[in-house]
Amino acid sequence: MNKYLIRGIISIILAIVLILISYQLMKNENNSYKFLMAFGVIAFGYGFITIVYSFFRSIDRNTILNFRNKRKNKN
Repeated sequence: MNKYLIRGIISIILAIVLILISYQLMKNENNSYKFLMAFGVIAFGYGFITIVYSFFRSIDRNTILNFRNKRKNKN
């Protein structure tokens, strides 16, 4: 697992915790839930984008390594 995948997973877990806490605050009619909900959604988006980026990065790395191996074997 690379650092981007780990960051994405941690961010998504943090987002889930923040959203669950904000739902509890919403049930108790506390208005501070709005800020936690917003931070939770932003953290989830960041985590999702980071995980997708890690997958693209691994695919791109494998493609570059395959190209180098083919070029090395050709000469």
